[in-house]
Amino acid sequence: LPYSGKTGTLFSAVMERNDSDITVVDIIPLACLLALRNSRKLVYFAQDYDESYYASRLMKLLIRCLYKVALKFFRVPVVAVSNNLAEIMEKRFNAVVTVVENGVDTDIFYPEPDSELNNSKADRRAILLLSRSDWRKGFDIDREVMNSIGKNSRENLEILTVGEECDGIFPNLVHRDFGYVNENELRKIMSSADLFLYPTRHEGLPLMPMEA
Repeated sequence: LPYSGKTGTLFSAVMERNDSDITVVDIIPLACLLALRNSRKLVYFAQDYDESYYASRLMKLLIRCLYKVALKFFRVPVVAVSNNLAEIMEKRFNAVVTVVENGVDTDIFYPEPDSELNNSKADRRAILLLSRSDWRKGFDIDREVMNSIGKNSRENLEILTVGEECDGIFPNLVHRDFGYVNENELRKIMSSADLFLYPTRHEGLPLMPMEA
């Protein structure tokens, strides 16, 4: 697309002509916009219930209205990643849903501890966190818990983070921030950690805990 980010994607839906035979979208505002433009074949790929992304009641109400427009009025078909998610769509919006559950490629995700990473831990236990600013992912809870442990625990701990840059936010603990990593690097980091902490607030069928 010529424009970046979520806003750019929505703008593209309004401004750009779409000549594809099938269009798959994974945010509900985009499903509404493309349904209004009468895309020839539109499918909504539901990885979670989008209303859960927001803490604001106003945003939740807006997203719920968009679901009603796309799924109930325009009858956009849905592919959902779990039976639970499909049930939400069917009960609330009378949606037409097919379930295709998330899975993990075991040719990529299997136990492979990194010897260098393990040696550098010394006698520390390593806790792996996903660093994301998305409220739904609960990284604020991670920070609160880890900083509390850092002040009060006698355990010899180390924090490993992957995702958005967050260097320097755990002042009382040894912390290594890997940033964004590819799947091979993630496999080795996961295999070398002693614990994966993921206090997510809402998921469809989360890939990262399955990979871990």
